Amino acid sequence: KLDYDCLRSLLLKLEDFENLDDDLCYQSMTLDDMEKAQQTFQKNEIAYATLKAKEGGLINANIVNADDCIYTCIYSSLTYDGHQFLDNVRNNNIWNKTKSIAKELGCTSFRSLLSISEKINSCYDSVAIIGFAFSSVTANSFLVEESSHLASDNFLFGTLYFSADHTDT
Repeated sequence: KLDYDCLRSLLLKLEDFENLDDDLCYQSMTLDDMEKAQQTFQKNEIAYATLKAKEGGLINANIVNADDCIYTCIYSSLTYDGHQFLDNVRNNNIWNKTKSIAKELGCTSFRSLLSISEKINSCYDSVAIIGFAFSSVTANSFLVEESSHLASDNFLFGTLYFSADHTDT
């Protein structure tokens, strides 16, 4: 089972490590390096998250298999999609809210997490622009709203409806 906290941590560590040297070559990082950098997770969890991140187009990595085992992995960089996902879940509050809503809704796919995090970011960004601050956003707030008549404390973003406590700033 894919541990999304491990996946996020892997992307954050890879982003921190990413750099090009003076010859424009990526500095590589191995699976052992990643394990040392992520002491919260076991090597097999990191390896599985690596496989899924590569399959999902989030990272550039060379995974070498031998005898039905991962022999080594060499990380080079995040992809554009990896950066986009990380930008959506970098903030701990948004990441925790994303996981909470996904759990309440029973969503377990990467695409669901991405969609939820994008909506939360969009909602927070839009609300900040118009001068309100959210005190809570919950899965119960994710209701499909057909009506265009909304009360002043409700916001419609895309097809997701957020009901939020707010205060003027």
